[in-house]
Amino acid sequence: MVVTNDEIQQSVCYADHDSEVRALLAQICDAQHWKFVSISATGLEAIECEVCDPGCVVVDLDDDGIHWDRIVDYFHSVDILVPVVVLAADAKLSGAVRAMRCGAHSVLSKPCTAEQLEREVTSALEAEQQQRPLRNAYREARAALAQLTNKERDVLLLAMEGTPNKAIAQTLEIGVRTVEKRRADLLAKLGVTSIVEAARKVVIVELQPIGLKKPPSGPDETAVE
Repeated sequence: MVVTNDEIQQSVCYADHDSEVRALLAQICDAQHWKFVSISATGLEAIECEVCDPGCVVVDLDDDGIHWDRIVDYFHSVDILVPVVVLAADAKLSGAVRAMRCGAHSVLSKPCTAEQLEREVTSALEAEQQQRPLRNAYREARAALAQLTNKERDVLLLAMEGTPNKAIAQTLEIGVRTVEKRRADLLAKLGVTSIVEAARKVVIVELQPIGLKKPPSGPDETAVE
């Protein structure tokens, strides 16, 4: 059984398509004391952060109404960053490959046994627990950076390159005192005391180390389920 340090109950959210999988997941969650949430396979909008975080999502690609690209786009739009377990039969192999490229936690071939399903979900929940501090740091950093004005961002980017205040002033065609004020203001908004600490927040947001990623485009990257 996965037990979080803060005793928060984790959720297993299943995009419902297969009644057998639904029954297996419900049985597993009941035995492990996880919260089980089943939503319509065609209603991905029911998966929200409040529903699956903390926890994981199980997606069954065998439903023709579930397209992997749509899942990635939707999860990005609503900030779902928890591990995703993908179920797929051989007929949906292309979708499974795309899921792996997007950073799905694991891909399980169907049909699968209760033991296999429990193993993958357990692994996903363990990963979620380990990723939680990083996930919180990502959201905090993104929210803090969103407070910066474009002018403050310009100063931050140049400062991150090691550019002295005088050179920043020349580049942006502003006074040195203005640079100093913007620098002080952006540090205060980010809740840090140095440009190095500010840079860490920028890197965390740019790398987005958790959650699904959009795969690089290429000739073999077609829209598949």
